Amino acid sequence: MIELMPYSPQSSLLDDALRVYARVWPQRDPDVARETFTRYTGYLDFCGFVALVDDLPVGVGYGAKSYPGVPWHDLVAPRLGEDHPAFRIVELAVVKEYQGKGIGGKLHDRLLATQTCSRALVSTGVTNQRARAIYERRGWQYLHAAFDAPDETQLYVIMGKELGTGNQ
Repeated sequence: MIELMPYSPQSSLLDDALRVYARVWPQRDPDVARETFTRYTGYLDFCGFVALVDDLPVGVGYGAKSYPGVPWHDLVAPRLGEDHPAFRIVELAVVKEYQGKGIGGKLHDRLLATQTCSRALVSTGVTNQRARAIYERRGWQYLHAAFDAPDETQLYVIMGKELGTGNQ
C-alpha cells in the first residue's frame, strides 16, 4: 500500500525525503539538497509529500508557488514573462526499484490537488523521457523546448498545465 505523508522542515519526514532524493540523484551534493528542500518549505503555498510503501520511503514530491524573488521564477521569467503566477513542481522522484508502480503519478496528483493556483509549471531534463512521458500523459503542454540553466550540464524543458476542477 502506498501512503503519502506531508512533510515540513520540523518533521522527521524531511530526512526521509532527502534520503529518497539521494538515492535517485546520488551525484548531487546532499548539503545543497538539504538547503534547497528546507528553503522551499518557506515559500508560498509549499506542499511536500514522502511516498511510503510498508513504511519505507520510496518517493518524494514537492513544490511551491512561483513568484518574483524565487530563483527559478527569476530564471525562467525571460522565457515565460515576468507575470507567470503558478504552482511549480520542484521535485518528483521515485527510487528505481519502485518506478512504474504509480507512485510518481500519485505524488503528482496529490501535489496538484492541493493547489489554489490556476496553473502549474515544471521543468525536467530534455533527455528525461520517463518524466516527460508522465507529464505528457497527464495533459502538460510544452512551454519552452530547451533552456540552459546555470550550473547545470543539461538542457531543460518547461511544461505547463492549466488547473481546474480535479487538478489532474
